[in-house]
Amino acid sequence: MGAGAVLLDIGVVGDHNLGRRVINLLQPEALGRLNGLFVGLFFLGGAAGAATVGIAWAWGGWIAVCLIGAACGIAALLVDWTGEAM
Repeated sequence: MGAGAVLLDIGVVGDHNLGRRVINLLQPEALGRLNGLFVGLFFLGGAAGAATVGIAWAWGGWIAVCLIGAACGIAALLVDWTGEAM
């Protein structure tokens, strides 16, 4: 369980740092505004995720939480596959 937590943390930090790098390269003159928007949306996503899995845990335990995670992953893949290239 400890190794899983460490790997999850590495993934989250890596995703956050790479996301900020991409955002900062989009429009260098708007660096502060874009970075603030990214961090704010990242926080709101985390809060929404925590609320969602809290409800899922109360209703269905680990199975419901895992289904929520899988659904988010599938939704992200679909958005990536159908979206335009940057």
